[in-house]
Amino acid sequence: MEDHDGPVFENPDSHFEKMMITVIWGVYGTYIVDELPEGGHYNSTYFVEYILKPLEKQKAQIWNRSDKHKIWLHLDNCKVHNFQMTQNAMNISVFKRHHIHLILKKFI
Repeated sequence: MEDHDGPVFENPDSHFEKMMITVIWGVYGTYIVDELPEGGHYNSTYFVEYILKPLEKQKAQIWNRSDKHKIWLHLDNCKVHNFQMTQNAMNISVFKRHHIHLILKKFI
């Protein structure tokens, strides 16, 4: 394996910056585009207040035919999505966490 020094920039003022962006979309459009503020922390409180609650307000646009059923929301397996506070908020929300189970088979 080669040892790389990293990128070389022609402009010494160029640099990389980390950012956290959350995008929630569905068949009828994009509902949330959120950028975590600089120095902010992505935790359960942030997820519930800035992602889940605003998303709930858009339920009619997301799936207006779903008055009796919860709407599936696919979340990855990051720690924030698995914390108890997030799980409690999901349980009382209009959403149901959708898990994708992959079955891997080895073919000979």
